[in-house]
Amino acid sequence: MLTTFDRDEYVHAALRAGAVGFLLKATPPRELAAAVRTVAAGNAMLAPTVTRG
Repeated sequence: MLTTFDRDEYVHAALRAGAVGFLLKATPPRELAAAVRTVAAGNAMLAPTVTRG
């Protein structure tokens, strides 16, 4: 999922709906491309801002 919102409820809803990635639109293009490759390889990818408490 690519979004401008990093609110916990959006992250949780996306993951419950089956998302394996959650990134913000402000993610630099190079990091976004790396994230797509990460998810395509079967791994999860979460923006660091949504994993900080």
